[in-house]
Amino acid sequence: MSASSRSLADAIRAFDAQQLAVLLRARPDLTQPRPLDLSELIERLSARASTLRALDRLDAWHLLVAQAVAAWEGGGDPVDDKQLAAAMGLPDDVAAVDRALDGLRQLGLAWGSPVHLTQAARAAFGEHPGGLAAVSPTPLAPATIDEALRAVGEAGRAVLDRLVWGPPTGTVQRADRAVTRESAESTMDLLLAWGLLRPIGPDQVLLPREVALRLRGGRLVRQPVPTQVPAWQAPTSATGASLPASLVDRAAIGSAQELTSHVVAVLDDIAARTPRALATGGVPKREMGTFTRLVDDARLAEFVIGITRGAGLFTTRGGLLMPTTGLDDFLDLDAFARWLLVRDAWRSLTWWPADLDAAGRAPAEEMTGSSASSRAASQRAAGQRPTGQPESGAHGDAPTHPGLPTSAALREAAWDELVAATRGTAVVADSLAERLSWRHPAWLGVDWPGVARQLVREAEWLGLMAFGRTTGLLDATRSTPDPGFTAYGDRFVLQSDLTAVAPAPLDHDTAALIGVMANRESHGAAATYRFTPASLERALDAGWSVQDISEWLTTHNESGADAGLPAPLTSLLDDVARQHGKVRVMTLGAVVQLDDPATEASLLADPRAEDLGLIALAPGVLGAAAEPAELVAFLRQRGLAPVAQSSQGVQITTPPSRRAPAPARPVAPPPVDADALAAALLRRESTGLSPEQIVQALTRAYRDDLWVGVDWADDNGATHSHTMRVLSMGSGVVNLVRRAAGRLSLPVTRIIAVDIPASADAPSDAGKAPSDT
Repeated sequence: MSASSRSLADAIRAFDAQQLAVLLRARPDLTQPRPLDLSELIERLSARASTLRALDRLDAWHLLVAQAVAAWEGGGDPVDDKQLAAAMGLPDDVAAVDRALDGLRQLGLAWGSPVHLTQAARAAFGEHPGGLAAVSPTPLAPATIDEALRAVGEAGRAVLDRLVWGPPTGTVQRADRAVTRESAESTMDLLLAWGLLRPIGPDQVLLPREVALRLRGGRLVRQPVPTQVPAWQAPTSATGASLPASLVDRAAIGSAQELTSHVVAVLDDIAARTPRALATGGVPKREMGTFTRLVDDARLAEFVIGITRGAGLFTTRGGLLMPTTGLDDFLDLDAFARWLLVRDAWRSLTWWPADLDAAGRAPAEEMTGSSASSRAASQRAAGQRPTGQPESGAHGDAPTHPGLPTSAALREAAWDELVAATRGTAVVADSLAERLSWRHPAWLGVDWPGVARQLVREAEWLGLMAFGRTTGLLDATRSTPDPGFTAYGDRFVLQSDLTAVAPAPLDHDTAALIGVMANRESHGAAATYRFTPASLERALDAGWSVQDISEWLTTHNESGADAGLPAPLTSLLDDVARQHGKVRVMTLGAVVQLDDPATEASLLADPRAEDLGLIALAPGVLGAAAEPAELVAFLRQRGLAPVAQSSQGVQITTPPSRRAPAPARPVAPPPVDADALAAALLRRESTGLSPEQIVQALTRAYRDDLWVGVDWADDNGATHSHTMRVLSMGSGVVNLVRRAAGRLSLPVTRIIAVDIPASADAPSDAGKAPSDT
C-alpha cells in the first residue's frame, strides 16, 4: 500500500493483485454480489455494515489497536507508532503495533502513513473512542490539573475514577450552576470550579480529555492484550501423552463409529414408533428419557438428537417425529461416509444444550444486531462491562445479549482451532476458551469456559479428540481415503450365557433382525445382545418359525454353520415355542366384500392370490394379508373398480408414507475465486471500456471463440456477471451462452463490461482503452 495515499480509495487502487485477493478473502461479503469494478468495491468496504462485519472478525489485539488509533485520532494528532505503542502500555513492542497497523490497512479499515482509520471504522467506536472525550476548547495545562487534583482531594478523585475509563459523561443536578473555587461548598462544586468536570448541559458533565489522560498516566487502554493467540496450555494430566498416534487415532475412530451407531439406533426407534412431538416441534421430555436409555447418557442423547435433526435425518410432520427420506440414503453409506455426514452436520449445527440456554450462557441462534462490533470495541477496550452482558455470576436472558454468535459459528471457530493445532496437541477446555475469546472479542455475553467444555465434549464424541488430544480425523475429507473405519459385518459370536456379541459393527439389516430376537444390552458400535423368553416370543410373533430362527442364527454365527447353537439357547427356544401359538389370532391386512360369487371364485383362482394371502372368510367376504393399497392395485389390474374404506366405512386413499420430506437446507452462495476476481478488477481498472470498445471486445470474443467475463444490467437495474461465449451479434443485440446456465440475448447497451482473459491466444488491441501516447 502506498504511504502517500490521500484517501482510502487511493490506497485500494494502489493494491497489487495479491493484496487485493487477500482483502477479498478476509472480507467475503465484498464479493457477494461480484463487484463490477474497484469503485464499487471501495464503496462497499466503506459502508458501515461491511465495516462492522470486518471489525467482528478482528482478534483481540487488532481490535485493541484499532480502538487505540480511534482514540488517538480523537485528539487531532497524527498517529505515531512509537507513541501509540507507549500509550498502549507496550513501549518495547513497536514492531507488533506496526504489524497490526499493516493488518488494518490490508483489511481496508485504515489507510496511509501516518495511519488513518476509515470514517466507518472510526464511527464504529462511538462518540468517545477509548472512553476519551474530544479535544477541549481550552485544555488545562498538566500543572493546573495536578494542582486541581490536590485541591479536590480523595473524595474528588473517587468521583473522577468512575469516569476515567469511560464513558466520560455523567449526570449531575444543576451541572451548569455558577461556582468559583472560593464559593465551592461540596466536592462536586470543587470539580466544576477547577474545570476537572465540564458542564455540557443542565444536568450533564464531561470529563475533559486532558484530565482523563493525566489520570490514566497517558494510556489509551486500561490493559494490553496478548499480541498473539495464547499458546495451548500444558495438560494437567499425562493421560495419552505416552500413547502412539496410531493408538490415539484408533480410539478416535471407535468413538466416531459409536456416535454413528447411536444415530442409527435413535432413528430406528423414531421410525418404529413415530412418537409425538411438542407443539413447538421439539422432543418431549418423556421421549428424551427413551433416547437416553438407548445411548446410556443424557447429554449424549441430547447431542445425538440435535445432530440427527441438524443432518436432516428426521423432522416433525403432522405433530409426529418422523425420519426423512435422507435416512434411507444414510443407511446406504459405509461407516466412513456416515461419519463424514454427521461431522459436516455438526459444523453447521444450530442446537445447543438446553441447560446452558436456561442459564443464559448459551449462544443465541441469531445475531441480535449488526452493531455488536461498535459496542464491543468501545466498551470492552475502555474496560467496561459491555452493554447487555450480565455481571459476574448473573444469569440473563441469552437471546437479548448483543453480539452473541450462533451455535454454528462457535462450532466452526472451535473446528478452526483444532484443525490448526498440530496433530496430537493436548487440548483442555480452559485453553480452548482462552484462544476463542482472543480470536473473537466481538462475541459478547459468551461464557467461554462453559462453551469450551461443551465443544471439547462434542469433539471427543465425534472422534476429533481422543485421550485429550487432537486426532487424524481432523484431516479427513470426502476426497481422502478411509482412515480405518471398521466395515459393517453380519456375524456375531453366540455364547452359552444366552448372549450374542458382535465383534464389529453390524450392518443395518443384520442389526435390525437380531434386534427382533434379542435385547441389546451394550451401547456403541460393537454390541451385545441377550436372548430372553420375551425376545424370542417377539420373534415368533413377527412370523419367524423355530426353524427360521435357528437357521438364521446358525448362518450368522461367527463360529460357522457347523458349530450349531449353544445348548442353553436351543433349550430356551424350544421352551418358548411350546407355549407359543396355543391361542391363534389371524392377522389380515384387508377385507374384500363382493356381491358376485363368480368374481369371488375367479379372484381365489388367480395365480397371485397366494402371494396376496387371499382366503375365503364367508360367502362374499375375502381376507387378504396384503396391505389395502397393494390389494386395490391388484383388483384394478383385474379390471375391477374397488373402493378402499376404513373400518368405519369411510373411503380412504393409500396410507401416507412413513418418511417425511427432508427439510430444505440453506444453499450457500458459490465460492468466489479471490485471485481471479482481484485480477479482473485490476484489469478492468486499467482498461475502462467505452461502448465502442465493448463492441470491439465482443467482436474479438466471437472471432476467436473465447469464453469471456460479461457484466450486464437486467430490467430492474441489478447487475450480473457471468462467463459467456458469443454466439452471434446483430441489430444491437448479442446472443450469448452462459457456462452451465444456458443461452441469453442482451441488448449491447445493457452490457457494462467485457473481460477478456489475459491468457487468451492471439492477443489483440480490441477492447483495450487507447494509450495516452
